[in-house]
Amino acid sequence: MAQTRRAHAFGAKFITVMAICASPGLMALAAGGVGVVSWWVAGPIFGAALIAAILASFKLMASFRCGVCGSLLPPPKRWYAAHDNAPLVFKCKECDVTWDVGLRGSND
Repeated sequence: MAQTRRAHAFGAKFITVMAICASPGLMALAAGGVGVVSWWVAGPIFGAALIAAILASFKLMASFRCGVCGSLLPPPKRWYAAHDNAPLVFKCKECDVTWDVGLRGSND
């Protein structure tokens, strides 16, 4: 029978990295909105921050390791489109462990 274990540090790391990637883009949008910088400057900064966040999210999801055996685990299928408050979990077939990383899908 598969065990379910928590790895919420990964979820916190994921959220932290997303916040770091998104911050420059959001600040650029705010600066463009109040007229501090031109939209010609703010737009590309926002676009670069968005691309960085997307790439970082895929990289993080592809780098999760089992806490028991250390195997690199594949990301959950369609993790980027999870809905209905479904938990994002990684499954280690070698250890028969399901890792709950504390992230949930949302329809919002």
